[in-house]
Amino acid sequence: WGIRHIADGRMEGIASGLREPNGIGTFGSERDIFVTDNQGQWTAACKLNHLRSGQFFGHPSARPEPKKSYQGRADFTPPAVWFPYTLARSVSGMAEVMDERFGPFKGQLLVGDFQNALLARVFLEKVNGNYQGAVFPFLNGFRSGVNRLSYGPDGSLYVGGLQRTWASIAPDPSSLERVSFSGKNPFAIRKVEAKRNGFLLTFTHPATSEASNPDNFDVSQFRYAYQASYGSPRFSHDAVKNSQSPISVSKASLSPNGLELQLTLKDWKKGFVTEIRCFDLMS
Repeated sequence: WGIRHIADGRMEGIASGLREPNGIGTFGSERDIFVTDNQGQWTAACKLNHLRSGQFFGHPSARPEPKKSYQGRADFTPPAVWFPYTLARSVSGMAEVMDERFGPFKGQLLVGDFQNALLARVFLEKVNGNYQGAVFPFLNGFRSGVNRLSYGPDGSLYVGGLQRTWASIAPDPSSLERVSFSGKNPFAIRKVEAKRNGFLLTFTHPATSEASNPDNFDVSQFRYAYQASYGSPRFSHDAVKNSQSPISVSKASLSPNGLELQLTLKDWKKGFVTEIRCFDLMS
């Protein structure tokens, strides 16, 4: 459950269906509440949920009927983003990048992963009151499983980790590490926005003309199964297990300043996760 604590000491449940939440935080000008949840039964992969009153996120732990009689609810609230399993296997705490002291990613979320001892970066956009977004690798190699994130007065990010209660690839039992911006902006995809005919990519530095070659992009789609067994493989458009549907990039249009790239797609579908791989992109 997501529980609201009221000033007079009372508590009330506002949202249910969470499996193993291990991170909560606020985001955006309205300070919307988000919570991470971890892969398992009825939870196909790790995910980031926008916590709102009355929502049900898919797991039967908060429901009264016995587990054996639960058959799932197709109307469960989908997450803002799914985390690729190869990137994040046990998501944890989060922190919004609040200003430019932490580089070119102001207004985005950093989310920890315990098992892989890393940080992922999440761009979010709100469409008709609902969040969707994109997930990027950000920083790895922490000394213990990343669990909690907090900014210091100087804009540095403090990353608290441990290696208890769950497995991690990191070597140490606990750690507290500081991450500071070096002052050098990397060449990266800063954000990915969904458009009617594809996606708009925005870079941190102008891209060269090679970005306008559609062959430099490998795009595919998949979805997860909502099921009682642990996690889920990927399924293509036609429900082939462990498969993804290739999506044709018909056009790649680079803006005159080189900072934006419109990918025009064919035969892509809503309700699926889209994976975009880029090749030979330079600035």
